[in-house]
Amino acid sequence: MFKNLDGPQPTPHVHTDIAEVEKTMRDMDSRYNTQFYSWIRNEQNLDYIAYYLQRLINELSDSYSESIPSAIRWLVNGWPIQQIAELLIKLFYHWGVGHTKFASLVSEVTKDWPILNIVQLTTTLVIGERANKTARFVKFLTNHWEPKAIVEVFKHLCLRLRWSERYMKHFLIQYLTLCEEEHTHQRMTVGLVRSRFESMSLVHHLRAMTTEGSGGMLSMVEFSTELFEIIVWEMYELRYLEKWNVICPKEKPLLDENCHLNIPDVPAGCASNSLRIVTDSDQFMDLRTQCIFDKLLSPQTPVHTDLFFNPV
Repeated sequence: MFKNLDGPQPTPHVHTDIAEVEKTMRDMDSRYNTQFYSWIRNEQNLDYIAYYLQRLINELSDSYSESIPSAIRWLVNGWPIQQIAELLIKLFYHWGVGHTKFASLVSEVTKDWPILNIVQLTTTLVIGERANKTARFVKFLTNHWEPKAIVEVFKHLCLRLRWSERYMKHFLIQYLTLCEEEHTHQRMTVGLVRSRFESMSLVHHLRAMTTEGSGGMLSMVEFSTELFEIIVWEMYELRYLEKWNVICPKEKPLLDENCHLNIPDVPAGCASNSLRIVTDSDQFMDLRTQCIFDKLLSPQTPVHTDLFFNPV
């Protein structure tokens, strides 16, 4: 799973601690002729494991909270997705699916998983939940992911859970609201999402009443995915620009001077290869984004300031 530069930093000591615990359990099993290691790793004992593990988590101080996701990841390694979801719900039901802590913990537990396994777990966790809670979970789960992976999760959820037009609209509105709490300069607004859904719904209705049908038109899932992709890419680029402004204060005035070029209003239904929108010129933005990305990775990288002026 690819993560952004502003993602949480790893805690190397956690894996060492877990390795020591595993060795201790195996040694005790060997010494006392028991099978505790096999018992605690067996998903068939899920109810007992959840009961005792919850008591242990409640007794742990905050200083050990970072170790919990790693311990759970070790415990459920090899378990079916359904049992992993059940354990997470039993342990943290008091938080709720839409809680920041729950989504962040799931993100840590699944950080090395294939994307489709994460989709399957997310589907199990959010099934039957309201759109606002699902949006909160997805937002905090994928908070440090790259845009393509976030969009892929969204599209899979739409298809697997067969979200209605109303559900997708409310999901996007809630997700965008959470984005606006972080950045106040987004061009994609809640009002714009509402109006585009209304327009698309009207077009679908009118086409359905004619003999033409809806052939050649975007499906509601495709339409929603394109809107979501715009929101996610914009959020991604705003984060990088903020980080870049701090690292590169000399170049910041050039961006401020040309900020009106950023993120034009691109109509829904545009080609997917033009969704990475920030200026009038895709080529210009690709160069500028690459410049910013290189600077973040290597602060000594020279910045070509001519990239930050209006392209010819």
